[in-house]
Amino acid sequence: MLMCCLLPLWTKAQNKEINFQTFENWQQVLAKAKAENKTIFVDAYATWCGPCKMMDKEVYTNPKVAEYVNANFIAIKVQMDQAKNDLDHIKGWYADATKIQKKYQIEAMPAFLFLDAAGKQVYRGQGYQHAEAFLAFLKTANDPLENYSVKVDKFKKGMLRGDDLLCLAMQAKKYHDDSLAVQIAGKFKKTVIDHIEPAKLLNPELLDYLASFCILLSVSDPITRFMISHPLRADSLLGKKGFSLQMTDFIIGKDEINPILYKNNKITDEVVNWEVWDKKLSKEYGTKGAQRLLIGYKTEWYRNKADWDNFVKYSIEKQEINGVDTSWLGRAGLNNLVYFTILKYSDNPVYLNKALDYMHLAIGNNQNDDAKLDTYANVLYKLGKKEEALAVENRALSIAEKRKDSNSVKVFRETIEKMQGNLSVPIVE
Repeated sequence: MLMCCLLPLWTKAQNKEINFQTFENWQQVLAKAKAENKTIFVDAYATWCGPCKMMDKEVYTNPKVAEYVNANFIAIKVQMDQAKNDLDHIKGWYADATKIQKKYQIEAMPAFLFLDAAGKQVYRGQGYQHAEAFLAFLKTANDPLENYSVKVDKFKKGMLRGDDLLCLAMQAKKYHDDSLAVQIAGKFKKTVIDHIEPAKLLNPELLDYLASFCILLSVSDPITRFMISHPLRADSLLGKKGFSLQMTDFIIGKDEINPILYKNNKITDEVVNWEVWDKKLSKEYGTKGAQRLLIGYKTEWYRNKADWDNFVKYSIEKQEINGVDTSWLGRAGLNNLVYFTILKYSDNPVYLNKALDYMHLAIGNNQNDDAKLDTYANVLYKLGKKEEALAVENRALSIAEKRKDSNSVKVFRETIEKMQGNLSVPIVE
């Protein structure tokens, strides 16, 4: 009998959900947080967001999650988008939602903000998490030692050292507190990085810091010189192949090339003696290093001058220097290079034949990518191979029709008509 009496109570507890409270505006939320001395938990969602709906269905209904949130936070839901069937209450929050999204730079949803009564960030995260992981996340957010605003105050009082600076710099970067992140990262560099031998300093935990704050490094820094002189060893210590080369190219460009070639954040209109630059950089970084460092600047400079023949020439050279990437993303890049650079700006058969080689690599064994087939057909057509071009373009059209992609179908049909009429085929931006 006792078990029967307790069962309804137990069942009710298991159905407990998060009490997302309703307020007329953001100021009311802050006022309640101050009055109750509680942290605000904001679930920033959108009506179109699938993971947001999964959180509602699978996580916010979890009894342990609900119990913890209701006991420790003032929970609210804020809709980030504006939908046709929004209720008046949601519409009343449009202005505040826009301010919240802008202030806290919410770029993906669901986003979870934890704020104090002054609106300062305490903790944050984003993306779907299953109930057990989300509960652990909530407990971390509620841990005073993890309070972001408290750690920032400690930094400003000079109370943080070593790895604490590193962790806070990365946290500030994650929270889009960019100017503060650079300030903290700068102190970490000055007090730690500049005082430790690079071979002892470099490790995988430093990788994200270097990638995020490379703007702080200079060519003369010991860590930069080490990566220039021993790129393979540095990559091994950091645990990422090719990282040192990419990093040092950026730093050298920032320190030695940009100040000369850029004026007011725009590449100079003045004539550039590339031969002088090549000799200068070759002396310091070797012939291949100089070519690699200068090629990006050459393509940008010639594009800025509307010297399309040289722009195409050096765009191809840049591709050859960097190497052809046959991953899915690399093949998409090859297709874009051919379509938006070579086809758009050149009739030179040498460049068009190189484009043909690139398209063979871009298409590979995938004969069902109508966009790449269209690019391939356009290259063939420009090379005077009309019948072959029409055959490929018709294949692209057939694939687009099966996908019911009306926009591509329209473009491909127009392309076929122009090819049949021996007319120029325009680039579709």
